[in-house]
Amino acid sequence: MSQSNYTREYVVQPDDQLMAIAYHQDVDYFELLALNPQYHLNPDLIRPGEIVLLPAIPEETEDEEAESSVPNVRKMPVSQEGCIEGEPACTVKPIHDVLFFTQENDKDTYYTLGELACEELETEISYVEELMQDYREIVESVPDEATAVKQDLIEHVKKKEMWVKKADQAGLIKANSKPKTKEDNLPSQDFIKASIKELGRQRELIFEYHPFFSQVSEDVLKRKKLEQIDSELALLNKQLQKEPAYQKSDYKPVDQSKMGQIKQREVAQHGLIEILSISRNQLVYIRQEFFELHRETYFDQSNMGEELREALATRDTTAIFNALKNEITQGISEEKQQSAVGKIELKLKEWKLADSSFFEKWSASKSLKNAEGETKFAISSEAQLLRFSAQAALKSDVDLSKGKIDLNIGVQADLALAEGKIEAKAYLPYEKGYPIGISYLDANLNVAKVPLGCFRLNAGVSLRCFVGASASASAGASILLSPSIALEVDEDIGSVGLKGEAFAGAQAGGELTGALEWQSPQNLGKPDFEQLLKFATGGAVSFGLGAGIDFRIELYGVTFYFTCSARLVFGPGASGSFGTEVDGEKLWELAKVIFCALEVANNRKLNNVDSNAFTYFYRATYLGFSLPGLVIQSAIIEGKASIEKEWIKRITALEKKEYKIAEAYQVSKSVLTEQTISGIPMSRLPVETIAMMLDILVTTFIFSFDLDDYKQEEQQQKAIMLLLTIGVKTWRKFEEVLIRMNSEAKKGGDKDLFDNMARINAILDWEEQKDFNIWVHNLADGIPSQSKPVQKAFKIKSLNNKQKIQKRKLIKEQVIKLKNYKQTDELYV
Repeated sequence: MSQSNYTREYVVQPDDQLMAIAYHQDVDYFELLALNPQYHLNPDLIRPGEIVLLPAIPEETEDEEAESSVPNVRKMPVSQEGCIEGEPACTVKPIHDVLFFTQENDKDTYYTLGELACEELETEISYVEELMQDYREIVESVPDEATAVKQDLIEHVKKKEMWVKKADQAGLIKANSKPKTKEDNLPSQDFIKASIKELGRQRELIFEYHPFFSQVSEDVLKRKKLEQIDSELALLNKQLQKEPAYQKSDYKPVDQSKMGQIKQREVAQHGLIEILSISRNQLVYIRQEFFELHRETYFDQSNMGEELREALATRDTTAIFNALKNEITQGISEEKQQSAVGKIELKLKEWKLADSSFFEKWSASKSLKNAEGETKFAISSEAQLLRFSAQAALKSDVDLSKGKIDLNIGVQADLALAEGKIEAKAYLPYEKGYPIGISYLDANLNVAKVPLGCFRLNAGVSLRCFVGASASASAGASILLSPSIALEVDEDIGSVGLKGEAFAGAQAGGELTGALEWQSPQNLGKPDFEQLLKFATGGAVSFGLGAGIDFRIELYGVTFYFTCSARLVFGPGASGSFGTEVDGEKLWELAKVIFCALEVANNRKLNNVDSNAFTYFYRATYLGFSLPGLVIQSAIIEGKASIEKEWIKRITALEKKEYKIAEAYQVSKSVLTEQTISGIPMSRLPVETIAMMLDILVTTFIFSFDLDDYKQEEQQQKAIMLLLTIGVKTWRKFEEVLIRMNSEAKKGGDKDLFDNMARINAILDWEEQKDFNIWVHNLADGIPSQSKPVQKAFKIKSLNNKQKIQKRKLIKEQVIKLKNYKQTDELYV
């Protein structure tokens, strides 16, 4: 099913803003951005006439009727005196079927059934097969791995929720009644409120900004900018007062209050029983409730004799029949023996299942393992449920070796149903990748979320339902049947287990392995994914995630960990998470994710990265610029111990003027060398890194005068210009850079912002100051133009010797004025 089935088009109007469109249409802002990846990196770049995709308006329809047709579980008829009616005790009742149960507690028994019991059993089997057919239809419509999108999974999950509810009412399985809630994203209204607050602060700063050295009046430029901001604030406030167009939610489980069509009844006992029926020549399933109610009246239980046990172990059909006949007819006169077993004699002789691995149940004895220690036939309740779900989906027998299973997408799998084992490889939750979100704090300190491309898991899934005689059954079938899947880490062995959350008391079992892959926002719609990291058995750790957080990067001691939400693996409604240690070589891949996240979130505080990890990344990035022989990629993969050592050395050495000069020389050289940036846009560098580079370049700029090194002077000024022009694309980032413009990027206040603006102005001549002030005001527009070249923060002109001398003289005067130096003081900016 294509994405167009779930979307509608909206034509952008004049004065529209993306967050306002989301608010007016009552669409989640995160979902709107996820549907329109062209706006991920710059949501403000929106033009009249463009087409924006919105989620389709859900039709107001009643939930599909799911009336239960649970057959009445009848007791044997009774006489007026209250006695159970039936054949006289002296009558030899013909046996119409022989049943072998696969469960452990019936390992040494079998059951014989008369005609009336077979009729009731047939009704029961037919009803369970109806449920199996309902499930089969769901699996047949499961989303395709290659074409699925998020909404496909949401719709499929709803179908499975309905089926689980129906199966629960039938007594087939015990469902978990715990309500599921939708994923909480920040309402579009809050995005507008945060924008109003940020724009108000921006107005304050523009109003207070008085260029320290400008000889040209800034009144006209400032008035124009303030009028523009006031107009934007008025528009945002007006939009905030409008009523939303309609109500729309992303993921809603089945509304249990609308399940009235499903007949409610008290279920005495939940569960299914797997039976080998001789008359049907196949494995069949009945409800535990049905069997418990009728075992004393319909099912004649017999203990298996040694002769029959040995016959079953050797799979000799003739021997099995003879052994059964001997046990059934024991105590019956010879002339009546044929009437007792005649109905099943032909079935026994045609018994094809004598070649089935089912018979390993007896040949493997109680351990259920062969001489090589391999499990041959798993008999736990979970293994039975696994075979039930697989056979329901595939309409085949227990010996099927391959088929499609339902992991909320259709996945081809290798099957070993007798052993209770399924293995599959697939892209989860689907090949196109799940839209992930980065979480940050907005201007009002609310949690906000915007998309950051897509994640997927190139996964290996192994479901095993046999764990040995001493352990409890592990999960497998519940994962296939359940609409929602949970991840759970077994810390003892470091593996990621799975469990079906729809099942009451479901255990974690099976195993998930693979490689996490990320598709950056600019590659959305392409087949390009980058591998972030791998995890396997022994490498998983248990880390929790906050509400609404899709992933998190953390640093403990010298080790990095990446934690992943179950949503990124199994889609909407999945719960739990797992973490894995990050190999040093993969730190660069994670750094690229963080740098992209910073740009998308406009350099706000990310909830996806802990403070220790973030500090490491911006310091390592700075050292990639400031240390000879490094680029930022090689610096980031150095590891915590190495980076911390270099950082301490740097802070100590900064007290010396010679070190400052050397660091400024290396930083300016690196900024002007394309290889240093290691292939990422400079606009994605952390504000802390840019702030420290600007600080060292501005601080030492005047030192080159004393050395009469015009080449270095020019190189530093070019580096400053590039860092501002290419590294700072938004007003907010500019503000954050200025506040942190010191040797360790410590956050200051508004005074530091204006002081550092003046420091930059102090090293510019009059023409450059004029360019810089215009650039500052234009930066506040926040909307880059694709039709015009990038405006430089200031232009650097070629000067003759006389002009160079004049420029140096002017800058010295400005620095003395700025810092209130005496003529005898050593100058630095």
